[in-house]
Amino acid sequence: MVRSPEGSYDGRALELGPGLKVGAMSPWTTLPVLLSTVLLCASTSADGQVPTDIFPYQLTTDATWATGCIPPCLCPVLFSEDFEGTFSSEFTGLVGTVQVHAITDVEWTLNGLPAYTGFGSWSRDELLSQQRLELTLTEPTGDVTDFDSDWVPWVPGAPGPAEPLDIVISMNGFVCFDTWLHVVAEPVEIPFLRGDCNLDQAVNVADVVTLLDGLFAAQSPVACIDACDTNDDGQFNIADAITELGHLFGGTGPLPEPSSSCGVDPTVDPLGCGLFTACP
Repeated sequence: MVRSPEGSYDGRALELGPGLKVGAMSPWTTLPVLLSTVLLCASTSADGQVPTDIFPYQLTTDATWATGCIPPCLCPVLFSEDFEGTFSSEFTGLVGTVQVHAITDVEWTLNGLPAYTGFGSWSRDELLSQQRLELTLTEPTGDVTDFDSDWVPWVPGAPGPAEPLDIVISMNGFVCFDTWLHVVAEPVEIPFLRGDCNLDQAVNVADVVTLLDGLFAAQSPVACIDACDTNDDGQFNIADAITELGHLFGGTGPLPEPSSSCGVDPTVDPLGCGLFTACP
């Protein structure tokens, strides 16, 4: 993008992407052309899909690992340790009234030593207020074990882009000698720069191109939806492209914070940021 030192458009040609260029125009001519291009994309992209976010999670200090005897078996064997680590959660779809979230990138430690890696799913039924966590975990020895919580009561957390997790999973269904994990985790807020949709540490027309790809090209999901929610209305749609073009070329003023520097979203909404490498 070509901009003057003050940040206003200087009238030279604009490159919107590979092989796409708008010739030299005045700002009053350029903005309608750009807006028309955006609206044309919206009207001709019938297969547009809104990508979902991948949310990073961090285990809290309440997370514990335990192994030993539980009823109906009785024996004096019980070991318990705190465990730490991270994982990611991504909404993958609905099965009836059940929200299904893929769990990936499990990296957990016991006493500072690698303990489990793995993946699985977290299902939540808001209608019945139930949840279920199923994980396939691999130990450093290579042993693979399935852990399951079965369906248990679930109380939704405060409104926000991702729910906290508090659930107990076990190897053998909590019968006799078993190993279980009390998984307590909170979503991690990722700092981002609003408008920097392509994560290149700058806000320009290339971000609008990335935003449109994220909306209308299923193979091009954006890494941080919050950064692309340029009007901060808690939705990712064509209005965000129009808002960013207005900011860049229409003199509509700054984007909502965090836009002057990296930060977390001050607004509670359903969107989040799974990855933003441009911020420290």
